[in-house]
Amino acid sequence: MKKLLLILLCLPMIFSCGNNLDKEITTEMLNDGYTGKGTHTYGKGEWEGEKYVGEYKDGKMHRQGTYTWTSGDKYVGEFKNDGPWDGTIYDEDGRKLLKFVNGERIEQSPPIKTID
Repeated sequence: MKKLLLILLCLPMIFSCGNNLDKEITTEMLNDGYTGKGTHTYGKGEWEGEKYVGEYKDGKMHRQGTYTWTSGDKYVGEFKNDGPWDGTIYDEDGRKLLKFVNGERIEQSPPIKTID
């Protein structure tokens, strides 16, 4: 039920991004200042397998998107210049962990767990 709720919460964001989300964005494209929509899956190293699906501006996460950590936690909402702006972080079971409003981190009461 919780995963269904998370999917339903993500549907408006998915439809707002249009049909270009199947485009795989490479690190080289980001380094060259890519602007558009797509999916970037992080490669080798500490962040291997983490994934962002959404919009980019000048090679940075910007506007609507979903960032998924390898743990299954997700940030869903708006990004601004590569950082969370207006959105929510959910755990792998769909429970709210943190909320961001105008780039400021808002603690849940009580906090479920810490995201570093």
